[in-house]
Amino acid sequence: MGDESPDEDDSVIRKRAFDMGGGLDLSNFLNEDIVEETKQLPSPKTEQPEKEVVDEAMGDIFDPFADGPQPGDVQRDGTIHLPPEMDSITELATTGEKRLHWGIMVGMILVYSIVGWLVGTTLDPIIGLIGLLGLATLGFVLGERWVPDPAMRMLGITWVIITMKLLYGLAIDLGHWELWGVFPLDPTMLGGVLLALVGLNVWISYHHDEDAIAAQATLVLLAIGSGAGAVYGQIGVAAGIIVATLLLHGLAWHRKSGNLASLGIAASNLWIGMHAFSNNWTVGALEIVPFDDLLLLFLLLGGINALNAAMAARFSAEKNWFSDGLQLVGLGRPGLWSVSIGLGMIGALLAISANRAETSYALALIMMLLACFSGSYLVVRKVPKSRVLTPLSTALPALILILIIQISASFTAPFGIGAYEVFAVGAAILTAFILLSNQSLVSDHVLWGGSLVLILLMTILIPATPSAQGGDGALVLFIALGAIHLGTAALALLRKSPSLAGVTILAPWLWVLFISFWAMGAQTFNAANQSWELATGVVGWDGYYLVAYLVVVTILQYPVNKALGESGVNLAARLVGLSEVGARLRDSGLLKLWNIGFILSLIIWIVVTRGTDVSGYGLIVGLAVVLAINIFAECRGEHQDNPRTLMVLFGITTLLLQWRNGLDAAWMLMIVGGLGSLVLFSKNIETEDILSLLMGFLTAQTVIFSLDQRTTSLLDGEQLLPTESTGWVILISVLLTLALYLPRAGKMEKLLKPAASSALMLMATIWAMAADGMTFTQLSISALMFVGSAIWLAAQGELRAELKAVGARDERRSRMERIDEVQRSLEASGSMQSLLQPEQLSLPSGEHSTSSPLVVSGGQESAISGSSELTLNEASKTYHFDSEEAAAAAASGDVSIEHMSQAKSVGAIKTVAPELYMQAERMRKRSKRRGELTREEMLYGDIHHKPVIVLAFIASIILFGVYTVWSFGSASAGILVVSGAISLVLIGISRWRASSNNLSLPDVLGIETPFAATIAGLTLMQITGRLAAGASLGNQLDFGVFAIIVLLIIGISLTGRKDLVHRIPAAIEWYVATLLVSRIAGAMMAGTMPMPVLTDPFTPLEGGDTLSYTVPWLLVEGVLLACVVGWDWIEAVRRRHELPDFHGAAGRGGWVASVAMLSIGPVAIIAIVLGLRRSIQWQQPAAVGIIVLSTVIAARSLASWFDGLVEFIPHLMIILGLISLACLVLSVPMRKPGWSATWSWDAHLLLPLGVLLLTGISAFLVISLLTLSLTIWVAGILQLRRSLRVWGAADLVLALVVAALAAQGEINTNSLLLMGIALGLELGIIAWLGQKHEGQMAID
Repeated sequence: MGDESPDEDDSVIRKRAFDMGGGLDLSNFLNEDIVEETKQLPSPKTEQPEKEVVDEAMGDIFDPFADGPQPGDVQRDGTIHLPPEMDSITELATTGEKRLHWGIMVGMILVYSIVGWLVGTTLDPIIGLIGLLGLATLGFVLGERWVPDPAMRMLGITWVIITMKLLYGLAIDLGHWELWGVFPLDPTMLGGVLLALVGLNVWISYHHDEDAIAAQATLVLLAIGSGAGAVYGQIGVAAGIIVATLLLHGLAWHRKSGNLASLGIAASNLWIGMHAFSNNWTVGALEIVPFDDLLLLFLLLGGINALNAAMAARFSAEKNWFSDGLQLVGLGRPGLWSVSIGLGMIGALLAISANRAETSYALALIMMLLACFSGSYLVVRKVPKSRVLTPLSTALPALILILIIQISASFTAPFGIGAYEVFAVGAAILTAFILLSNQSLVSDHVLWGGSLVLILLMTILIPATPSAQGGDGALVLFIALGAIHLGTAALALLRKSPSLAGVTILAPWLWVLFISFWAMGAQTFNAANQSWELATGVVGWDGYYLVAYLVVVTILQYPVNKALGESGVNLAARLVGLSEVGARLRDSGLLKLWNIGFILSLIIWIVVTRGTDVSGYGLIVGLAVVLAINIFAECRGEHQDNPRTLMVLFGITTLLLQWRNGLDAAWMLMIVGGLGSLVLFSKNIETEDILSLLMGFLTAQTVIFSLDQRTTSLLDGEQLLPTESTGWVILISVLLTLALYLPRAGKMEKLLKPAASSALMLMATIWAMAADGMTFTQLSISALMFVGSAIWLAAQGELRAELKAVGARDERRSRMERIDEVQRSLEASGSMQSLLQPEQLSLPSGEHSTSSPLVVSGGQESAISGSSELTLNEASKTYHFDSEEAAAAAASGDVSIEHMSQAKSVGAIKTVAPELYMQAERMRKRSKRRGELTREEMLYGDIHHKPVIVLAFIASIILFGVYTVWSFGSASAGILVVSGAISLVLIGISRWRASSNNLSLPDVLGIETPFAATIAGLTLMQITGRLAAGASLGNQLDFGVFAIIVLLIIGISLTGRKDLVHRIPAAIEWYVATLLVSRIAGAMMAGTMPMPVLTDPFTPLEGGDTLSYTVPWLLVEGVLLACVVGWDWIEAVRRRHELPDFHGAAGRGGWVASVAMLSIGPVAIIAIVLGLRRSIQWQQPAAVGIIVLSTVIAARSLASWFDGLVEFIPHLMIILGLISLACLVLSVPMRKPGWSATWSWDAHLLLPLGVLLLTGISAFLVISLLTLSLTIWVAGILQLRRSLRVWGAADLVLALVVAALAAQGEINTNSLLLMGIALGLELGIIAWLGQKHEGQMAID
């Protein structure tokens, strides 16, 4: 290297620089000193996010009101503080299969339990005993084989659980089977056998080291305890629950298992609550004995929950199933304490609800639970145990002792205070002391969760009945709830807590919604069953108290939203399956507190006015306050800057209420006031949209007022205003709206939407003023407004729009001329090649022209810039200019190129004119139909001759023809001929005008617009004729004439065209689609044409003969045959010229299906054969699948005029479905995944439907669905295709639904057993293959 000369080194460098293509020389723009100075500047320090305080008890719980930076948020400097969480798509891709397999294994447990029950109840005892023992043995064997294998462990554990369930079921069966004189077992022996099996279960759980197996044993022990109630009463139930809870917690302590600890906390409370709430329920043979002894229930619930609180504190940091499950569905990972206590509180609330009439007793239960769990919570939050346990362990036993003594001795405290009241007061003081002493450690999660619990408890405990029934109208309840809302609002503002703000805003509306739905459900329930006294739900209120409560809540929203309105419900945080939807909603601002509170308020006002509790004035006041608060905030810039969305929702609400309850004038004034305020005072709004919205809603409200709709009055049968007065309100509203719109109309860019809205509004106003009850003065004013507005808008808008359109055309021509001028100047100087060669302006019509972009000739790569900056090449340098004039001046040589250029690029760069390429790209799709385009066609081909006058005349002819056909239905064939002939003359004129100006007519799906309009109009006329009075099923002559006329029009549209190879397929499609639309409309809408595929052409219907009925069908069949042959011929021509497929698989399959529906049979078969041939040639599985389905349509058409074929249609469907299923199976080893979806669709559409038609809803239908599910699911596993596996899962769900429907009908137990076995086999096979291939499917 050191021996090389400098010249050689320089030559290598120069050659390397030349090959690299150069770069942009910016040396004249940036000084080297500045660059070095910039490099030495200190980089900005990234602010680290504050460390979030973690509540160990609550854990990482899902917060729907998440605030602050979220995972994946990009900061201003481009950094990401928190790594993005896994989105739902990725999470489903990686863990979705595992979740599904867990669900399948849970389903296996359920299904095999049902199979065991059916075996025990339907089969002979000997067979049942052998079957259950054999299945249990199989389960033990599979468990021993698969549990040691980590990949198959879960499936092995599932089989062990199934085995134990079968053995428990066998023990219960032995209690009623009569065998060998030993069985049935007496209850005591049965209990002993069950306890022995529980012991075996516990041993197996230790053998396999699995908590799930142990959990089953303890749950069975709880069930045994409930069963003991039938023999030993309440004491037996309490003893059973205590023993089961101790066993569960003992196993948890010994195994150090958070799973068993959390299950024990939740299950024990749920079991106690179930018995407390029971009304002597029975579940199968198990009787749920209620707790009638209140003291026993109190002591049981207190003792169990004291133990539960200790276990929750001890295992708070351990993993558990409930937290895993909530994390699985995206709700975060709550701690063991929160999730187990939360589930346990459900059972405790059942016990409280069962005794809500005894307020002191219910309060005592609440205080006892609160004391236990508050102490446990503080211990988890690292409060010294002595500060918590000392007061609790001292005071609570003393209070319980006082309670027992007071109840046993039957005496009351001074002032008549009862025993439970003493306990409630003492426990409340104790709990408040402990919490207030450590209040700084109480998190926002606990506060907003506690507020929700308080709302629930207030609802349960405070009696609320309407004043008409002797109650207080829920006044006390509303005051209590209002106090809670004020408290959460104050805490939200003090702590700046989005969570508390969200609860303050949303909880009141959701509470009213829940109570309203509960009341409606209760009324429905009571209508069918009077045994449950819930005449008005759990809360009965007076309307004016409810209005006052909602108004206060609405006003409370303003200060909270003003401070914390940016926070909102964030579904995108973690909720799996809704993350993308939630992210879009979050980014749109719809779920911000301002907006979601507004939306909920509208929903609530709609719901609470379903009855007559809320008066009309209350409704008006409530919605007026809602609107005023939000409009005021929007005008002050304190809202979310989405007034249009909010006003759309508000307007829809007023329309609904106006339709249902009247009050027209109030809603109109609200709409004008709200939207008018936005126009006058709000900033950053689209005035055109707001005004269009205002006029649109006024139009709709005026129309509803004019319809004289029967409404439900909320004013005791009275009207808000008389009809004439409402008319004046309409006029005033319209005048105010025009006063806002007309002065701004001349400055609007978007003229069409507001102008059309104003025209509709004024026409609706004239219609309303012409109704009964209005005066001539009102009608005159409305007419004057219409005329004046029309003149104003015409003067302001139409002329400007016309000039703008003409200017745009001239501007493009001028632009293209300037480009050509610069190009000629550059070519004259010889400095560069043409920007766009003539051969590049002509797009080839071959295969590549439809998909490839324009290719720049010259052998060099082109860089198409999006800017209009011009360049000039000279000696491997490219000079950049900021205008065409500068480039032209530089090319002329009058000034120095170096001096005039803005920058220069060194290297082999080829520059093009982007305008030409953009226009060529716009015209690219036209080359598919029209072939090569000339330069003029490419530059101005999108400018058409628009035959507006001809189209207007055609429309007039069509409208006149429709009216005539409607009036003289029997003469519709002649009217079709005359209308078609006149339209063809007009079309000829439009073609002549277009060709004389060297322009083309615009296309509609491959056919020129006048032809398309004529065909559509004739179709409308033919359908109208079928609807007319003179039409009959026997006379179809007009349909034959219609077919001939449309065929002639289609043929004329092809004359004089150069691109027939592209036009003919479109013309044939238009023809067949037109006939199909006319046929279906005539059959379904009018009922005067036979249904497709159900037509017998040789048996004229009533009123018809051979000429009027048979001949038209044969004529149409002949025309269809010509179309089918022509289609296949043009396909051959296109393939011979190597042209691309015209419409793809869907178009080809849809074409064959359309012909099959129109044909009476023979032509359909020909189309099917030819279509299959072409589909196989093009390798289009989807087309083959559609054509196979069309075979059934063709067979049904033939069966309509061949007796005896109809009954074989279901057999044909089943055969084709089985063939499709076999082809699906073969596509797996043949490695044809492209065909799998096709055969899956055909199998699904043919096999179940055929079985349904043949057998109805039966076990065979269920088995066919399970067969489909198993086949497609296995194919999805083996082909590693998630879509097929999801499809198989959907089939399984559908099979279960059909099985439920079949079980409700007349079906024997053997059929149920057969379905259960089939389902069990499928689940077993899917679980086995799923576990085996789980690793491969995770990366699928």
